[in-house]
Amino acid sequence: MSLIIDSPPRTAEELRAGVAAALEDCQRRRAALKGQPADADYAELVHAFDRMTLPLARTAGWVRVLARSHPDGALREVCEAAERELKQFTSDLSLDAELYAVIARLEGRQAPDPEQRRVVERAAREFRRAGVDRTAEEREALSKLRAELVECGQRFDRNIIGGGRKLVVKGGHAAMAGAPADLLAANPERADGSVELDTDPGTRIPLLTYAANRELRRDYHRVAMQRAHPENEPELATMLRLRHDLAGRLGYANWAAYATEDKMSGSPQRVRGFLDDLVERLAPSVDAELATMLEALRETDPSATEVREYDRLHLVDRLRAERFQVDSRALRSYFEYGRVRDGVLRVAARLFGVSFAPSAGVALWHDSIEAYDMSRDGQLLGRLFLDMHPRDGKFKHACLMSVASGVSGEQLPEGVLLCNFPATTEAGPGLLSHDQVTTYFHEFGHLMHHLLASEHRFASFAGIATEWDFVEVPSQLLEEWAWDAEVLADFARHIETDEPLPAEVARAMAAADGFGRATHNATQLVYATYSLELYDRSPEGLVPDELFADVRRRLSPFPVEAETFMHTSFGHLNSYTALYYTYLWSLSISKDFFGAFRGDPFGAEVASAYRSRVLERGGAADAEVLVRDFLGREPSTKAFEDWLVGSA
Repeated sequence: MSLIIDSPPRTAEELRAGVAAALEDCQRRRAALKGQPADADYAELVHAFDRMTLPLARTAGWVRVLARSHPDGALREVCEAAERELKQFTSDLSLDAELYAVIARLEGRQAPDPEQRRVVERAAREFRRAGVDRTAEEREALSKLRAELVECGQRFDRNIIGGGRKLVVKGGHAAMAGAPADLLAANPERADGSVELDTDPGTRIPLLTYAANRELRRDYHRVAMQRAHPENEPELATMLRLRHDLAGRLGYANWAAYATEDKMSGSPQRVRGFLDDLVERLAPSVDAELATMLEALRETDPSATEVREYDRLHLVDRLRAERFQVDSRALRSYFEYGRVRDGVLRVAARLFGVSFAPSAGVALWHDSIEAYDMSRDGQLLGRLFLDMHPRDGKFKHACLMSVASGVSGEQLPEGVLLCNFPATTEAGPGLLSHDQVTTYFHEFGHLMHHLLASEHRFASFAGIATEWDFVEVPSQLLEEWAWDAEVLADFARHIETDEPLPAEVARAMAAADGFGRATHNATQLVYATYSLELYDRSPEGLVPDELFADVRRRLSPFPVEAETFMHTSFGHLNSYTALYYTYLWSLSISKDFFGAFRGDPFGAEVASAYRSRVLERGGAADAEVLVRDFLGREPSTKAFEDWLVGSA
């Protein structure tokens, strides 16, 4: 395979030049394709169409990454402008009637093989879903709507990244009793004895988990749920209006109908049925957990009449410690960042038959970032970048961002993990919670899916090119290895004694994980239902805040909190739109998949089948085909249902 792996652009000038060159190259390929005669060779036309945007996709990948992670705010703005330009160009491509005519002619011809037919059929579908078959005036209106959506979405995301809030704790560290030592060290008392806390995940999760002071948790939660408020209220309203208008112009009742049409679910009605069924199945377990949590809460607050959302993490952690002797705070001493990273790399290497080595001579955009080359039997397969620690102006959560998809003989894949885990520095070790360890495995599962689907002759099938409600399966599946006692013993070693995590502790952790699962997933159902209901109706007269309160009253285990606005910092409402349900949908499949690994999580035959029948195939087959091919049967929801109620 020829090696095409470039370092990311280092300056605004370099970035602008790269964008201009990629656009020029794509324009040339576009013109050449449209100039082909009607009877041109089928295979040559398919190949030319498939490769048309290949250089543009790589450039867009770096633009997208750097817009969300570069430490220089001015360069991030340049990236955002470039992102708008690139998305406008791809929108124009999707509405190019002459380009569509090339594909439409191929639809009427006999394909030399099924893969070429699939390229044509998928391209034709996407052209029509974009609106290419509308009048010129209608296409112009669609293009304008999409441009407005890009700008609005950028503002929405930017407000989340920069829209954190602060809480001043007047009582200082004494009022933060229970908080981990490293959280206190990172937030020293000021001259007047107070502490100022940000609301980023690195502070929010440990504070709400460990702070014993219920009033502090309440006040902090309220401030944390005011992120990007009120800035994102008008942006969300605009996004809803634009997407509804876009869907209507394309012939759909609403955006949810448009967004689900080409997914495994196929329709909002099927999604709603899936979610409603889970609500019913979870109800008894949710009630039981709430009763247990309320009893525990009354031990410290006898006047308490109900468990609030700001109590959940704290009470679940406390009850796991009491019932299963699992002290999550003490466990953090086993999960130093560097050892976790190395452990994840070793698991992936063993499971997928690859090796990782630090990349040489790669220009990086921050000194905390690491780059690794992935190989098999001495052959380079791709490159990964680990941007894993928080900093100002960076994306706040955890995700994979693809830079380039692998195409056989032409291009190797590259992917970037953007996360926000504590770093080991001279000031002290970066200690992860086990939840963060699980997140590391999750995101690495996405990365392996992207990098392993790299030997396709068509770019259309390379990388994570499956239906959106299947995308989370590989990431959720790899989480299972974060619970395996053998795996944990390999890298989870105490920061002071170097002793491995005892197997009995790992088993207790897995047992303890069952408690709190029902209320956690009930909360996920709230988010999934809300994202669907926002988009499955007209936005006329819709007040997102009121709808969220209504969904919570219907579905949440916890009361609605006054002065909280979770929806303004819910970034998935832009990126996933109506599709937040996909996490639960994929989880049902991943639990079914893991049954094949039970008893031997590194079984060579099963691992090879999973790699070849699912990951490496990318988008070469529909997700339902991938599922059946791996399982050797029709999928079952039993493993998922058992897990939901804690019997697995």
